[in-house]
Amino acid sequence: MKTHPDVSKHPRVSNSLTQLVRLTITFTTIGAMGCLIMRHYHKQKWITKYFLETSEDPTQIEFMHYENDKHFLANKEDFGHRAPLLTRELLFELFLLALQPLPLYDSYITFQCKKITVVYLLSEVLLVLMSVRIYFLIRCVLNYCEFMDAFSKKICRGYGFETGVKFTIKSMLIVNPESTVMYIFFATVFIFAYLIRIFEMPYFRASSPGDPVFDNFFNAIWFTVITLTTIGYGDISPGTQPGMLLTILLAFWGSILLSLLVVTVSSIFTLDQEQ
Repeated sequence: MKTHPDVSKHPRVSNSLTQLVRLTITFTTIGAMGCLIMRHYHKQKWITKYFLETSEDPTQIEFMHYENDKHFLANKEDFGHRAPLLTRELLFELFLLALQPLPLYDSYITFQCKKITVVYLLSEVLLVLMSVRIYFLIRCVLNYCEFMDAFSKKICRGYGFETGVKFTIKSMLIVNPESTVMYIFFATVFIFAYLIRIFEMPYFRASSPGDPVFDNFFNAIWFTVITLTTIGYGDISPGTQPGMLLTILLAFWGSILLSLLVVTVSSIFTLDQEQ
């Protein structure tokens, strides 16, 4: 990437559309933080209400999943009959939301890769870190899943075990194996292709100006699919340390996802008891 003495004059930084997008991300992030704080406030207020036993009907279903909850009951005295407003969970989630490209500011970050100096913009690195927000999407999907509602938790507790993320994913794979695996597969391909492309595009522009492989998003998808399925033709390979690290994670995750895909395909051709 060509550098400018003043990073603010760089075409990808001074572009008005880029600044508009960054400002939009910032304002929506502030709104998301406000919603997160309000969610946490009402959740803690709810817990406090349960501890003080001021509910009009303590047996109503909204309180079911707090019955015999070891975490809350064990710490009931520590809360002082009032749930704390500032928790590690809230701070952690606010930190995840804070990772975003900064409006009206940028700087250069350089890496030395195979005797080639690769230059990134700070906004590009923050954009990659911003991808951890998928945590909120996963949590939202799991929270609104039929296997995580209060009624399901009460039924599971009646059989002597607690529901959780592991139980929910296993249930989704059993009830809807095809759609669950396909959603995970395509999400993995597009997310990793996008992240690897961000890191590899400046390297290939500097090392092969006539053939910048990762400028084409389809090439990034091709590389991701070939790595994910553990084939690895070797026609395209990462040249930067961040790209290599992402490829390692992709290879390990691919071995797990591929095993799920094989089990799912085999279950499609298996006759059920009625058949």
